[in-house]
Amino acid sequence: QARLLQCVEDCAILGADCLVVHADTWYEENYNQWDYDAVVDYVYEVFAPVVELATKLGVKIAMETLHEWLGNIYHRMRLCSFVEELNDIVGRFNCNTVGICWDFGHAALVYKEDQFEAMIRLKYPIIATHTHDNIFKYDNHNLPFQGSINWDEGMKTLAELGYEGDITLELGYGAIPDALALDYVRYAHKTGTYLADIFASYQ
Repeated sequence: QARLLQCVEDCAILGADCLVVHADTWYEENYNQWDYDAVVDYVYEVFAPVVELATKLGVKIAMETLHEWLGNIYHRMRLCSFVEELNDIVGRFNCNTVGICWDFGHAALVYKEDQFEAMIRLKYPIIATHTHDNIFKYDNHNLPFQGSINWDEGMKTLAELGYEGDITLELGYGAIPDALALDYVRYAHKTGTYLADIFASYQ
């Protein structure tokens, strides 16, 4: 919690208007005994002072769409893997300081081709995006158009929901050789610009 509070202060100092968080801070010795109400209560208690400070400093908190840990098939572990859970935890705060970060790659792992049907079930606004691609199997963080996500449908749905924020790329790092890094960044920029143009065409 102390690190979250520090992050809010850092955002304010840097002039960032939004902090994206994973609202899945839940640890239990026996995950088979998932108590949903207790999970939501716990996450609310963790983030309540964070939201209070963020409101005071003019920073918004965006709770990210998550996904269950890869290979976990036995029990639930992560809150906010489904839109209904995002609706529940964001709704607990009942303020315009808290919204949703739509992570396209994570939602693709959970909903596959149906992620945009899930997106329209959100009860609270999307205020940030994490934009990356995969083939519905691993959280690869590929560039858009290098996986299975329908980006035209995604940008159309986002625009129809009235989104006004940035299309933020969240890509893998560390594997690109230095000799290719500049070309990769240029291509990433061109891809992001192309995607933003699709989004703008639907606004």
